[in-house]
Amino acid sequence: MPVPEDKRILRFLMLAFCLLAFTGPLAAREPLGPSPRPQPPPSQGHRLIPGDEVEILIVALPDLERVYRLRSDGGLYHPLAGEIPASGRTLEELRQILEKRLARDLKNPSVQVGLRSMARQDVTILGEVAKPGKYAILPGASVLDVLAMAGGNTPNADLSTAVLMRGGQSQTVSLAPPDPTATEVPQILVEPGDILYLLAGTQISVVGDVANPGVYALPRTACDPWRALHAAGGPKPGAALNRVVLQRATLPAPVVLDLSRPDSPLPEEARVLMQGDSLRIPERQVVLLGGVSQAGPLTLQAGENVLDVIMRAGVTDPKTLDDVTIIRAEDVRAGRQKTERHDLTPYIKKGDTTVLVPVFDGDVVYVPAPAQRGRFNLLNLLFLGRAVFGYP
Repeated sequence: MPVPEDKRILRFLMLAFCLLAFTGPLAAREPLGPSPRPQPPPSQGHRLIPGDEVEILIVALPDLERVYRLRSDGGLYHPLAGEIPASGRTLEELRQILEKRLARDLKNPSVQVGLRSMARQDVTILGEVAKPGKYAILPGASVLDVLAMAGGNTPNADLSTAVLMRGGQSQTVSLAPPDPTATEVPQILVEPGDILYLLAGTQISVVGDVANPGVYALPRTACDPWRALHAAGGPKPGAALNRVVLQRATLPAPVVLDLSRPDSPLPEEARVLMQGDSLRIPERQVVLLGGVSQAGPLTLQAGENVLDVIMRAGVTDPKTLDDVTIIRAEDVRAGRQKTERHDLTPYIKKGDTTVLVPVFDGDVVYVPAPAQRGRFNLLNLLFLGRAVFGYP
């Protein structure tokens, strides 16, 4: 029996309505794919933290609320799944929890979970950096990343003893290579709310016969005269390392140090340098007295002998070279009242080089003048040696 035309039209309209009712919400639904926000979605290995925004789609219930933000305690509340401790979990772990909870009321629930936006992670860096302040970072950032954001450290920074404060506790971290040949530094990751503080190093002044005199910030954990000398570029070839002078405001008098050998023992007060200390590295010198044109300290050049320094100082009367007196610095330091008498005329007359004895840093050379023979005694010379070189 044929169906009346008006009933056929009614059936067609009912079918179209059902199709629209089923497909309409899906067509209007936003895709779960990448968010149009400028921040790209991280990998599935990202572990959620407070402030992260997640998008949860229950396939059977597409119209249900879908965007949830993790609270400061790391949890989120879903109207069907209830309270969920989401912080520290991956997206996949969160999806599994949701499906397990929903399985109590839905048959084989299908859940999709995506990360809509990541929380802003603020880390503060202060102290000896170019631009102290608060910086937003991405998960997985290290202390070196934060240091780079702050424009790097200042020349006064002590990279070996930076302080990382987290959760009311602090720890010392190193931002410097563990040794001069190291090419990598262990990565120390930062967390939201961390405060990184770069301390200033111990500032030491190094002057005198060094490659680069100046003020240097030394690490607090390795602040000794050797490190200060290295920071200044090392000594020049003519430096008198056996009588380096340490000056400190709290010491009653300057302290003379012997840095000529790495194994040289140091006075207790010089083993660790203090803020404001000054190291003076003098040149190697001898003192010429008596019958010379330029009496006083004379810079000692490598390999010079007694006649070399006398000629550079300008002898006033070559006849007096038959009785040259030398007081050795090592005798003065040892408290020995000892002199050496040398006749240099055999070299002048016959070329006898055996009389050309070497001279060393701190020696005192006395050449008598005709009118002054016998006027300088041993005590005079010892006194002058102590006064010029600071010997005890």
